[in-house]
Amino acid sequence: MDRLVFHPAAAYDHEMHIGNFSCRHCDAEVQFNTSDFERHFLSKHSNLDAGMRRAFDDVQPVKDPWECFLDFRCVSCGAPVRITYNPKEYAMGSFYYEIASVLEPEEWDAASPRESSA
Repeated sequence: MDRLVFHPAAAYDHEMHIGNFSCRHCDAEVQFNTSDFERHFLSKHSNLDAGMRRAFDDVQPVKDPWECFLDFRCVSCGAPVRITYNPKEYAMGSFYYEIASVLEPEEWDAASPRESSA
């Protein structure tokens, strides 16, 4: 990720916080902005299958109720990715989002079955 903080108040200054994620396996890029993290704020929904979600949970469990995550697959090679982030309250009920970690499998073959371990 080339950006670690996504702040919704930036929109008031006619500025949008955008970050680019580059897949370590195929170099494809996925762009994120603040609204992507707002949509997953405190959600426990994963965009990955149950086996891959369990593999990420085994490596780095999301234990803190305030820790958020965004799971997705690379748009090019299909490698699973989990971005964990923390909401930081900057005004009552208003949050910005700080990236905590990015989890990816050490190795990935685009022909790998969807249930490979992380």
